[in-house]
Amino acid sequence: RIRELMEEMKLKKIPGRSWTEADGKSRSFYVNEHTEETIQKWKTVSEDIIAAGYIPDHSCVMHDYESAEEELVHLGSHSEKIALMWAMLNSKPEDPLLVLNNLRTCADCHEAVKWISKVYNRKITVRDASCFHHFENGSCSCHEYY
Repeated sequence: RIRELMEEMKLKKIPGRSWTEADGKSRSFYVNEHTEETIQKWKTVSEDIIAAGYIPDHSCVMHDYESAEEELVHLGSHSEKIALMWAMLNSKPEDPLLVLNNLRTCADCHEAVKWISKVYNRKITVRDASCFHHFENGSCSCHEYY
């Protein structure tokens, strides 16, 4: 019903977009704007963080999928995860990572980035629409306020 009202009022949803920089190159990504490289990186990273204890938050998936694997792939299509995968692929393991996001970070992305910071021993900063999140060793500076 809300989508219908938005259409009647000629309102459009702002698409999720994230920006990052690595190795002197900047990139921006919209939701679902992934490459084969970033898809493969998300598959590897998601396997690693799930093995460490990450539990995907399927409430952040707005569509019905036939399998948990399809849902996990969809969760990897959020712009901040795509940007983070690209930054990980194009930086040194010791480099801190920065992702800027035009929307508020969803619960699953927040949880996934916490686990990525822990498993890969990375310092990651995500700036979303409400605040800066500094992730390190599996913790976030927002103390779960996001």
